Amino acid sequence: MVGRPRVVAIAGWCVLLAIGVYGLVRWTGAVLVVGALFALLGMFGLISTLWLRVWVSGGVLHYRTLRGYRPVVRLDRLTTASLTPFGADSGRQLRLADADGASVQLDATNMRIERLYPMLAQYLRHDDDVANDLLQRRMARYRPDFPLGPS
Repeated sequence: MVGRPRVVAIAGWCVLLAIGVYGLVRWTGAVLVVGALFALLGMFGLISTLWLRVWVSGGVLHYRTLRGYRPVVRLDRLTTASLTPFGADSGRQLRLADADGASVQLDATNMRIERLYPMLAQYLRHDDDVANDLLQRRMARYRPDFPLGPS
């Protein structure tokens, strides 16, 4: 298992759910509507976060979301590997695509994917153009010795 939900993400969804439940208990017009919206959003976020799983088996990355299993990505055939920076309206994402056309976008903000970096470092060289600079810096401490790592 290389990817699990972060505790902070689970706590955040629980707080949103608690605010929604509090609004539902208040039983006043607008607060009831906002409470129902927050409760539904918090419940969906919590369930979808708890359901996320990422694992690697024999050089193949498997990814499960609330919508089911996503297409597997072969790490030895990666054509694109990029880690996005934090944005004003988005968290960090890890985007992987292989030569077979399978791609996956992992939520690196709400998931702990530190265990995935050593596995990616086995397949992506330090001078490889497949991975962007931000991902290369993340993988630098997990690089094996020469010939894959810097000499």
